[in-house]
Amino acid sequence: MSQYGDFALSTCDGRALPSFCSGLAIVSRFPFIEKEFLEFSYHGSIWNPDGEYWARKGAGRARVEPHPGFIVDFFVTHTCAVGPSYSNAYYREHQVKELVGWVDSSNADFIVLGGDFNTDPRDNETSYHNLKEAMISSMEEFFLVIKEWLCPKRATYGNPKNTYSYMYAPVLYDYIWHRANRWNMIWTNFFDVPFLRAKKVISDSSPSNSTNGTAVEVSFSDHEAVTSSLFLWKSIL
Repeated sequence: MSQYGDFALSTCDGRALPSFCSGLAIVSRFPFIEKEFLEFSYHGSIWNPDGEYWARKGAGRARVEPHPGFIVDFFVTHTCAVGPSYSNAYYREHQVKELVGWVDSSNADFIVLGGDFNTDPRDNETSYHNLKEAMISSMEEFFLVIKEWLCPKRATYGNPKNTYSYMYAPVLYDYIWHRANRWNMIWTNFFDVPFLRAKKVISDSSPSNSTNGTAVEVSFSDHEAVTSSLFLWKSIL
């Protein structure tokens, strides 16, 4: 697994405040060949209370070789979030353009990009369109029919099954994208939006309560996870 500071600025402390800390990580069963953090040039407004300006988000890149001669660049990112009364689309669009540029500059055989992009295909912005022009969405590739993937049951934010964000409109914010360079090929064999839960103990300090608390199931996050299985084929040319 990548270290805490691998995909963050050197000014990231992470103890007192989350400022300058991207919160990105990559877990791999294969040794890392290269690791680097690429900071976005565009951030949220310093005047907005969402902390985006101070987060200094970007993308983490890790290179691995899962099979001899198969070089894969994995990118993970978290783009500018939607604000309480504003979209932050201006910053997000520029961040995605930078992401596409970093992907385009990769000389790996295969490139995989995943993360929380905070943009839905139905949003009035260019972010999703620009990503789709540069890469292939694993979710779209696997489900094929739009009603099978752009629907509430596969929403990654505001999913009706999520214990934190169920009250919001269901949207698709989290993706796995892929592409192959040269004559190589990569395609999606499986895709899922798993509902990850954990037990949380809710304490009750009332005098009538004779137990230490009640265990309830809660979602891991206000977002759902996305998972994909990818096949890699390398050309001999």
